[in-house]
Amino acid sequence: MNNFQYIQQTFLLHKDLQSGEIEEVIKVSQNVSSYLQSLPNSFSKTFQMHMKRAGLTIEELEKRSNVSKNTIIRCRTVIPYTPSKETLLRLCIGMDLEFPLAIDLFRKAGYFLGNRKEDVLYILILSSFDHYRLSLCERLLSVYAE
Repeated sequence: MNNFQYIQQTFLLHKDLQSGEIEEVIKVSQNVSSYLQSLPNSFSKTFQMHMKRAGLTIEELEKRSNVSKNTIIRCRTVIPYTPSKETLLRLCIGMDLEFPLAIDLFRKAGYFLGNRKEDVLYILILSSFDHYRLSLCERLLSVYAE
C-alpha cells in the first residue's frame, strides 16, 4: 500500500446521519455561514476572532496546536505575516475550526488548496480532524513527506 492509499483509507469521510443529526447539521451550517460572512478580510484579524470565538488564550492554543507562543503572537499582530501551511493546519486543529472557516483562513493567509496531492491531504485533514488527534494528523503529514 502506498502513502496516498494509506491516507485515503484513514480518512473515510462518509457518515450515516440519524434523524436528529440532520437538523443539527443545518443549524451548524447556518451559524457557520453567518459567522463567515462577519469576518474581516485580513488574516490577523480573522485569526484573532477565531481565537476569541474558541475562548482560547495564546498559551492554551500553544498547547493544543504544538505551535510556539511567538508564532501565535505573530499571527495575531504582524501584518503581513504568513505562517507555513503546516503551522496553519495545526492552528486550525487547535482552534477546532469548522472546515469552511479553516479554508477561509488558509485563503486569507494566501494559500489556495487545489488538486495537488499535498493540498488534497490538507483538505482531508481539515475536513476530518474532529475525528482524529493532532498526533495522527502529524503522522499522516510525515508519512506523506516520505
